Amino acid sequence: MTDSAPKDKAQKSLLMAFQLQGRRIFVFGGGQVALSRVNSVLNAGAAEILVRSLDVCDEIKELTKTHNEVRYIDNIDLKDAQFDVENEDRCDLMFACITDRAVSEKLAHTFRKICPINCADIPDLCDFYCGSIVKRGPLEVLVSTNGNAPRLARRIRQDIEGLIDGTNMQKAVEKVGILRAKLRQKHSGQDKESIKTRMKWLSDVCDSWSFNQLGSLDEADFDLLLSQYPNHVSHDQFLSIAKS
Repeated sequence: MTDSAPKDKAQKSLLMAFQLQGRRIFVFGGGQVALSRVNSVLNAGAAEILVRSLDVCDEIKELTKTHNEVRYIDNIDLKDAQFDVENEDRCDLMFACITDRAVSEKLAHTFRKICPINCADIPDLCDFYCGSIVKRGPLEVLVSTNGNAPRLARRIRQDIEGLIDGTNMQKAVEKVGILRAKLRQKHSGQDKESIKTRMKWLSDVCDSWSFNQLGSLDEADFDLLLSQYPNHVSHDQFLSIAKS
């Protein structure tokens, strides 16, 4: 019996937030794409970013002066370079930001032995894509077209930015983070029932309050809201309690 269900042939990927604290990153290339990758991993907290190319743009040179994490370690000709990936060339993530496919293939073959790799504009050589990122404080949204339309991802990201900025989502995320920490501090039980009750209560708040309502919470509001735990409190109920 054959399976008549349609096959989903779309390229798929697992979107993750990868923690770079303490990580060593290699960036091959010195142009604007390389600069974009350097800025991305620098903002994500990478401990060491090594840029390797015959030459680099002025912006990367400036970053090496203003950020100890960024180093331009040699003016290397990548076509002839050999790498000791088990020792001095060890890294946790590798970006190839060059236009020569043969060199990108060489780098991919070499570094895939030890870490995930990304080769700019060559999807079939990539273990991961960088995507187009919206960042508003602790709120981050990644838009990925899985290598199909990187430029279109930029437009989609801009639309999402407008939505986030128009609905106070950033403040809502920040305030819920504070509320969550206060809740765990005040009701710190680690048994299964306590954890379940905390999660249910906070989920109810997140689901029933608007972004603007959550974003407007202040210290006094946190205390008042937590005083009602574990009872669910709608925003209307909260306002009524605050007035009484």
